Amino acid sequence: IFLGILLFFMLGNGLHYAAGYFVCIIALLYLYIPFKNSPYFYIYFATSLGILVTFLLRPLLLVPVPEYYNYYNIGFLKPTNILNALYDIALFIFSLMSGLYLALHFKAKKNTKTENLFSLDSVSDSFLLKSKFSIKLFLIAILFLKFILIIFLKVGIKGVDTNPQFAFLVRLVPDDIIFFICVLYLFKYKPYISKIEILFYFIIIVSFSSLIMLIGSKIFIIRFIVAIFLYYLATYGNLKIKAFNMLLFISIGFPVLIISFEIAELVKIFAKYEDKGTLISYIFNHFHFGLTPDDLITYYDKITRRFVGFDGYIVTEMYQSDEIKESFKPSETLDRIISKIIPFYDSNSITTGKAVGMNYTLLDEDFKHSGAVGVFGSLSISFGKFVYLASFIFGIFTGLYFRMIQLIQNADFKLFLQYMGLLTLTFTIMSGNFDVLLSLFFITIIQIVFYFVFLKFINRIFISLKIIK
Repeated sequence: IFLGILLFFMLGNGLHYAAGYFVCIIALLYLYIPFKNSPYFYIYFATSLGILVTFLLRPLLLVPVPEYYNYYNIGFLKPTNILNALYDIALFIFSLMSGLYLALHFKAKKNTKTENLFSLDSVSDSFLLKSKFSIKLFLIAILFLKFILIIFLKVGIKGVDTNPQFAFLVRLVPDDIIFFICVLYLFKYKPYISKIEILFYFIIIVSFSSLIMLIGSKIFIIRFIVAIFLYYLATYGNLKIKAFNMLLFISIGFPVLIISFEIAELVKIFAKYEDKGTLISYIFNHFHFGLTPDDLITYYDKITRRFVGFDGYIVTEMYQSDEIKESFKPSETLDRIISKIIPFYDSNSITTGKAVGMNYTLLDEDFKHSGAVGVFGSLSISFGKFVYLASFIFGIFTGLYFRMIQLIQNADFKLFLQYMGLLTLTFTIMSGNFDVLLSLFFITIIQIVFYFVFLKFINRIFISLKIIK
């Protein structure tokens, strides 16, 4: 039904658009049956969903209403641009999925049980259950630090200059770890904790989500969805979701998305207006909620324009400045990743997001918000005529990461690495900013190891004090 609706919209504007869109869908689905009988189906599902959202929602708007194209400041959107992009993206999808499948299944043991990849039976030896008290203190301390940084020190807010004296404290707040720990307690360890503890972890998630929304970001939505999605697979080993539950999720999720995008935009505007009277006037004149066809198109545009992959790929084919090419060089990207991880080592080149913001969105160099072109646009700039090979290799490295995870014995740590892998994969597909995302990935892994050792030490102190008492 969903595919029929999509094709209906495309056919209404020409059979050639529907053909291009259909080729993309075939590229997504051609490995569905081999993956369906594979223990790695969850990776295929997450990758396909990320590609669908990032690259295949925007054409449904741009074909009938091309004036919603994001980059008219660079060039005029022509029908040939859309058609060429659809067929190119189909080749990208085919290359990426082929590499992913090869890496995950080459000389792999035949196994049809997804549950075997997720060891959730080691509850009695769980560090999270043994260290509940110290972890609660840790969560409260991190939440308090996040609150101080955002509310009082204005650190991390989009469009606001960050005080360099406090910027390093942002790295001490492991948002991904917080969300994952709370989801584990609320789902995996729910039978082993009290109702008050359940309420505590729920409040922590809501509080962190609210603070992240206040800085102008919607990232908490994806973090929470990925964590729930991964645990669901870990527990049941399949994706059988009832139609009613799916409709309920969409009916709730769509308004939440609209409201979160409006609040995020309001935060950015708030940073620009010192005169509160002018700000209030702007809000009343700019923001409104309606259900007319024009309003629904506007909402669809506001949501899908943040998934910049399709528009981003088209603009990279239109124009690539020397600054863009220099920033996207693989050697420069690797240099920036190293500079983010190793202290006292600085890179002289600007990030890919900053380069996109300055050259495509035409933002000032001092503007804090950066841009993105999606993973296929990013690979196209970086590797030129070898872009399909690069997409294939990207799929191989992604598959190897998830395959190597299976060597880890600790159930919770393995699940966390799967969570971080899916989260990084999703964000990479959406933005293509490898330098920032890979550096954050490695930093988060270092953080989890550090906090694990630290909390284990604190827990031993509490145990010693209890024994002494």
